[in-house]
Amino acid sequence: MVHDIAVVILAGGRSSRIGGFKPLLKLAGRPLISYALEIARFTVSSPYILVSNQEQAIILKQLDCTENAKFLTDPEGSIGPYSVVKSSSKINEGLIFLMGCDTPFLDPRLPLILLHHIDNSPAVVPIWPNGYLEPLAALYRKKPLSEINFITSFREIVAKIGAKTVGIEVLGVQSKSFFNINTWSDLKKAELMLKNHDLTIHEKAEYSKT
Repeated sequence: MVHDIAVVILAGGRSSRIGGFKPLLKLAGRPLISYALEIARFTVSSPYILVSNQEQAIILKQLDCTENAKFLTDPEGSIGPYSVVKSSSKINEGLIFLMGCDTPFLDPRLPLILLHHIDNSPAVVPIWPNGYLEPLAALYRKKPLSEINFITSFREIVAKIGAKTVGIEVLGVQSKSFFNINTWSDLKKAELMLKNHDLTIHEKAEYSKT
């Protein structure tokens, strides 16, 4: 375990495209949050779960998989990127790895891989060859993150703090690490990926278009 890294799982979004409370969405009979926690515990024993309100926290605390997890709730009721900024002051660790609750195939080594690339930068963010960023699979320093004023997107955070970017091909992780579940179609694709244990050539081609 790395003592100065916190892993923060974002679990309080609106999930408007799929409906319902996304962390409880079942993939192969398991709630999505269980996959995220399994990944997070490769790096830390007690991951953080960021929710929008106490009601969400109460629901998640009833799951066996959330044992030893620490819950964060923004007292101002913010959601999304600004909630991350406002809640970062409650985290003791100096480095924060952000991840969504909807990326069940994320490479669990990624926080430690990014640790080797951060150097003195305020953050290090994976980037695709086409320039698309992955700010919800990235490593941030707590101090610059907590000093940001109001923002509306995670990519705005990356720009404001002057984050370092590293190509996904350099990181040596598979493309499926960044597959996230936003729609029922994504969920069906994830079920297929679990059965096949990897992306087929067709799926890789389709995912590269998104």
